[in-house]
Amino acid sequence: MALINARIGYKTIRDAIVTLLSNNSSTINSGLTTNVVQYITGDPFRKLIPVTMYPTIMVNYGDKVSEEFRTSGGLKITNPTFAVYALMDDKRDPDTSDDQLALLLDNIEKVFRDNITITGNVDWCNPQSVEFGTLIGDKGSYNNVAKINLVTAKTLT
Repeated sequence: MALINARIGYKTIRDAIVTLLSNNSSTINSGLTTNVVQYITGDPFRKLIPVTMYPTIMVNYGDKVSEEFRTSGGLKITNPTFAVYALMDDKRDPDTSDDQLALLLDNIEKVFRDNITITGNVDWCNPQSVEFGTLIGDKGSYNNVAKINLVTAKTLT
Protein backbone atom coordinates (compact mmCIF):
# COMPACT_ATOMS: atom_id res chain seq x y z
CA MET A 1 0.00 0.00 0.00
CA ALA A 2 1.36 3.40 -0.93
CA LEU A 3 1.85 5.82 1.91
CA ILE A 4 0.25 9.23 1.67
CA ASN A 5 2.32 12.36 2.14
CA ALA A 6 1.73 13.58 5.70
CA ARG A 7 1.57 17.18 4.49
CA ILE A 8 -1.74 16.58 2.70
CA GLY A 9 -4.16 18.30 5.05
CA TYR A 10 -7.86 17.92 5.72
CA LYS A 11 -8.74 20.91 3.52
CA THR A 12 -6.94 19.25 0.61
CA ILE A 13 -8.92 16.04 1.12
CA ARG A 14 -12.20 17.96 1.44
CA ASP A 15 -11.50 19.86 -1.76
CA ALA A 16 -10.50 16.61 -3.50
CA ILE A 17 -13.88 15.12 -2.52
CA VAL A 18 -15.68 18.08 -4.10
CA THR A 19 -13.57 17.77 -7.26
CA LEU A 20 -14.10 14.00 -7.41
CA LEU A 21 -17.88 14.38 -7.18
CA SER A 22 -18.08 17.21 -9.72
CA ASN A 23 -15.80 15.35 -12.16
CA ASN A 24 -18.19 12.38 -11.97
CA SER A 25 -21.34 14.40 -12.62
CA SER A 26 -22.62 11.91 -15.21
CA THR A 27 -22.67 9.19 -12.52
CA ILE A 28 -24.07 11.60 -9.90
CA ASN A 29 -26.90 12.74 -12.19
CA SER A 30 -27.79 9.28 -13.51
CA GLY A 31 -31.57 8.83 -13.25
CA LEU A 32 -32.26 12.18 -11.60
CA THR A 33 -35.05 14.36 -12.99
CA THR A 34 -32.94 17.47 -12.28
CA ASN A 35 -29.13 17.51 -12.50
CA VAL A 36 -27.05 18.65 -9.55
CA VAL A 37 -26.54 22.40 -9.95
CA GLN A 38 -23.49 22.93 -7.75
CA TYR A 39 -20.79 21.10 -5.81
CA ILE A 40 -19.47 23.30 -2.99
CA THR A 41 -17.90 23.22 0.46
CA GLY A 42 -19.78 24.22 3.57
CA ASP A 43 -22.60 23.28 5.94
CA PRO A 44 -26.20 23.73 4.72
CA PHE A 45 -27.33 24.51 8.27
CA ARG A 46 -24.99 27.51 8.39
CA LYS A 47 -25.03 28.67 4.79
CA LEU A 48 -28.37 29.36 3.10
CA ILE A 49 -28.52 27.99 -0.42
CA PRO A 50 -31.26 29.46 -2.65
CA VAL A 51 -33.79 26.83 -3.68
CA THR A 52 -33.06 27.70 -7.32
CA MET A 53 -29.61 26.15 -6.79
CA TYR A 54 -30.99 22.71 -5.81
CA PRO A 55 -30.04 19.92 -6.06
CA THR A 56 -26.75 20.78 -4.40
CA ILE A 57 -23.95 18.69 -2.95
CA MET A 58 -21.96 20.23 -0.10
CA VAL A 59 -18.86 18.79 1.58
CA ASN A 60 -17.68 19.79 5.05
CA TYR A 61 -15.45 18.46 7.80
CA GLY A 62 -16.95 15.63 9.87
CA ASP A 63 -17.55 15.27 13.56
CA LYS A 64 -14.44 13.54 14.89
CA VAL A 65 -11.05 12.24 13.85
CA SER A 66 -9.64 9.10 15.42
CA GLU A 67 -5.99 8.16 15.40
CA GLU A 68 -4.31 4.80 15.73
CA PHE A 69 -0.62 4.30 16.35
CA ARG A 70 1.12 1.18 15.13
CA THR A 71 4.33 0.41 16.95
CA SER A 72 5.89 -1.85 14.33
CA GLY A 73 7.19 0.37 11.56
CA GLY A 74 6.30 3.55 13.43
CA LEU A 75 3.21 4.26 11.33
CA LYS A 76 0.33 6.43 12.43
CA ILE A 77 -3.09 6.10 10.83
CA THR A 78 -5.56 8.94 11.10
CA ASN A 79 -9.23 8.72 10.17
CA PRO A 80 -10.53 12.12 9.10
CA THR A 81 -14.29 12.16 8.60
CA PHE A 82 -16.23 14.35 6.21
CA ALA A 83 -19.90 15.23 5.87
CA VAL A 84 -21.25 14.98 2.34
CA TYR A 85 -24.64 16.72 2.17
CA ALA A 86 -27.19 16.17 -0.59
CA LEU A 87 -29.87 18.88 -0.78
CA MET A 88 -33.06 18.36 -2.77
CA ASP A 89 -36.03 20.71 -3.25
CA ASP A 90 -39.25 18.86 -2.44
CA LYS A 91 -41.29 20.93 -4.96
CA ARG A 92 -44.34 20.26 -2.77
CA ASP A 93 -44.10 16.55 -3.64
CA PRO A 94 -42.33 14.83 -0.73
CA ASP A 95 -42.62 11.29 -2.13
CA THR A 96 -40.88 12.10 -5.41
CA SER A 97 -38.31 14.19 -3.56
CA ASP A 98 -37.56 11.30 -1.18
CA ASP A 99 -37.08 8.93 -4.12
CA GLN A 100 -34.82 11.41 -5.93
CA LEU A 101 -32.77 12.01 -2.76
CA ALA A 102 -32.31 8.25 -2.26
CA LEU A 103 -31.16 7.90 -5.89
CA LEU A 104 -28.74 10.82 -5.47
CA LEU A 105 -27.27 9.17 -2.35
CA ASP A 106 -26.86 5.87 -4.22
CA ASN A 107 -25.05 7.70 -7.02
CA ILE A 108 -22.74 9.52 -4.58
CA GLU A 109 -21.86 6.26 -2.85
CA LYS A 110 -21.13 4.62 -6.22
CA VAL A 111 -18.59 7.36 -6.97
CA PHE A 112 -16.85 6.67 -3.64
CA ARG A 113 -16.88 2.89 -4.23
CA ASP A 114 -15.33 3.41 -7.67
CA ASN A 115 -12.74 5.91 -6.36
CA ILE A 116 -11.82 4.51 -2.97
CA THR A 117 -8.60 6.57 -2.64
CA ILE A 118 -10.27 9.87 -3.60
CA THR A 119 -7.75 10.38 -6.40
CA GLY A 120 -4.78 9.35 -4.28
CA ASN A 121 -5.39 11.66 -1.30
CA VAL A 122 -6.27 8.88 1.16
CA ASP A 123 -5.67 5.13 1.51
CA TRP A 124 -9.42 4.38 1.45
CA CYS A 125 -12.82 5.90 2.09
CA ASN A 126 -16.07 4.41 3.38
CA PRO A 127 -19.54 6.00 3.38
CA GLN A 128 -20.26 4.81 6.91
CA SER A 129 -23.79 6.09 7.62
CA VAL A 130 -26.53 8.40 6.34
CA GLU A 131 -28.72 10.82 8.27
CA PHE A 132 -31.90 12.37 6.84
CA GLY A 133 -33.56 15.66 7.72
CA THR A 134 -35.50 18.67 6.56
CA LEU A 135 -33.99 22.03 5.78
CA ILE A 136 -36.06 25.21 5.72
CA GLY A 137 -34.91 27.09 2.66
CA ASP A 138 -35.49 30.54 1.28
CA LYS A 139 -39.08 31.62 0.60
CA GLY A 140 -40.29 29.28 3.34
CA SER A 141 -39.75 26.13 1.29
CA TYR A 142 -39.08 22.83 3.02
CA ASN A 143 -36.32 20.80 1.48
CA ASN A 144 -34.86 17.37 2.01
CA VAL A 145 -31.29 17.01 3.14
CA ALA A 146 -29.21 13.91 3.75
CA LYS A 147 -25.74 13.69 5.22
CA ILE A 148 -23.36 10.89 4.31
CA ASN A 149 -20.75 10.39 7.02
CA LEU A 150 -17.63 9.58 5.02
CA VAL A 151 -14.76 7.99 6.95
CA THR A 152 -11.33 8.03 5.35
CA ALA A 153 -7.97 6.57 6.34
CA LYS A 154 -4.69 8.31 5.81
CA THR A 155 -1.36 6.72 6.70
CA LEU A 156 1.22 9.13 8.00
CA THR A 157 4.90 8.26 8.17
